[in-house]
Amino acid sequence: TIGCKQENYETMFDASNALIIGKGHMNFFVSLIDRNWMDTLKINFCDFHTNFNPEDNYIINTLRKECVVQLTNIPELVIYSVFGYDHVNYNCTKLFVTGENILPDLNICDYAISFHYLDFKDRYFRYPYYMTCSDTYPFLFEKKDGNKILNSKTEFCNFIYSNSEADPKRDELFKLINSYKKVHSGGKHLNNVNEIVDNKKETIKKYKFTIAFENSSSPGYTTEKLIEPMQMNSIPIYWGNDRVSHEFNTKSFINYHDFDNNEDFLKFLIEIDTDDDLYIKMMNQPWITVDHPKERDFIAFIKKAYKQGRRRPNGITQSNY
Repeated sequence: TIGCKQENYETMFDASNALIIGKGHMNFFVSLIDRNWMDTLKINFCDFHTNFNPEDNYIINTLRKECVVQLTNIPELVIYSVFGYDHVNYNCTKLFVTGENILPDLNICDYAISFHYLDFKDRYFRYPYYMTCSDTYPFLFEKKDGNKILNSKTEFCNFIYSNSEADPKRDELFKLINSYKKVHSGGKHLNNVNEIVDNKKETIKKYKFTIAFENSSSPGYTTEKLIEPMQMNSIPIYWGNDRVSHEFNTKSFINYHDFDNNEDFLKFLIEIDTDDDLYIKMMNQPWITVDHPKERDFIAFIKKAYKQGRRRPNGITQSNY
């Protein structure tokens, strides 16, 4: 089929005749053609966090780029997470997805997606949580002007957390850095600014540094805690994924895992804080210098899981495992 524009119409020709379609209908017509070539996935979600929207989330929005997705209570594939057990009520293919520091159990699910470094052949796909932060991750590739960024900073360091049950190392570091210079804690936990921050990213933007400690430490476990300060050009002070250098440029932030003790860490932080040239040099480094998992591979994995169907052992359920 050959298309050409004529005034206010789009004319489409094939070998036998010509069809003139008004412009207002063309996008719909092309959309119909595209959708006919797309795979149709009948899915449902369960056991995600309370604010999860089945109609609007990273998974379904990404799949819709290449698939027609139908949400149904009688799915061919149920996608579930860690916040409940409703998945036991489904007898279809099961895909476990999490960004939490919890290992998938492939005796219960057929397929899994998480951040862990695992090898279950075509039953597992590693896709770190930060890849799903579509309002943050794409901004990490923008070029930075370290001098301009430093001149925009008005505060030293921030610590914004609500979870008081995280690894104690996070609080220990907060107190350690406070021994050098006051760290502003604007979350519910260890608050010292007499108010709760209502816009985390805009608050981070003012600070030279952000304490970016994960809730716990595990290889591959990197969340929004690292990439949010990156987006706002506040140098992260990071701990959590001891393999973070496999995915991010550790010359662009302070990686606590690189230090043998707190004294060496604090000495380095003070050097970066008091030497503008060192700060600018670090800020000018790109956040990312290695290849990350691709969105198209994420889609391909789910499509393949949908087509292959059940792979979990027969006879094993949550109740008898």
